[in-house]
Amino acid sequence: MQALEATLARSEPAHWALKAHYFAEQSKFGGGNVLDRTEAFLASETDVDAAAVVADAEAKAFVEAVRTDIDAGEAAGVVSTPTFYLFDDGQFLTEVRGAQSYDVFASALGL
Repeated sequence: MQALEATLARSEPAHWALKAHYFAEQSKFGGGNVLDRTEAFLASETDVDAAAVVADAEAKAFVEAVRTDIDAGEAAGVVSTPTFYLFDDGQFLTEVRGAQSYDVFASALGL
């Protein structure tokens, strides 16, 4: 989460690209290689200073932003990732937990 926050502070498009990269390549990440792989991706696929992002992540420079995200999730009752809260015309419909197909969302939203 530190690397994502450090990237977001520099570039929103790079943040979303990194998040998509984490999701697409999740089986290739482990505790020992996440920052190396993050730096390689950012350096090759974005204009963000990848080394600075990694330095900030290692220094835990965004601990307050990460804590804010965690607190918001806990306050909302989130117990799994991802969790989606579906609304229609401002009215809460349902909560969807975990990775789901389009059909689950379409059905819940009456599409």
